[in-house]
Amino acid sequence: MKRTGEITLSIIAGALNLLVMLGGFRILNVDSRTLRVQLMASGTNQNITSQDINQVIQVFHLFGVLLVVLSVISIILAVVALIFLFRRSLPILSGCLLIVAGVLSLPAFFPGVLYLIAGIMNLVRKPPVQID
Repeated sequence: MKRTGEITLSIIAGALNLLVMLGGFRILNVDSRTLRVQLMASGTNQNITSQDINQVIQVFHLFGVLLVVLSVISIILAVVALIFLFRRSLPILSGCLLIVAGVLSLPAFFPGVLYLIAGIMNLVRKPPVQID
């Protein structure tokens, strides 16, 4: 059975997930001193302390790490699912892998939704019944 739709959606989601991962790396490479200066300069309220700025920088860094780690895991799961799809074996396992990849990449939204759609399509589609 051809699974062109699932394969196409998975490849598009993987490409979008690579862009999200690159964005996460870009967030991780932000210079904390420059960010600190910009946060101090943009503060309309002068009650912002250095501790508040450090917490904002830590959250920013944590978000970058989260994007990179979740993107890498979901890309690996999607590649394994694509291998099963290309071999036309274990469609249920590949559907489950795509759904897990979709749940993991939901912080990026679009890749997550595309993985979920591909995984559900993979689980729902039944092989054609052959009549003898």
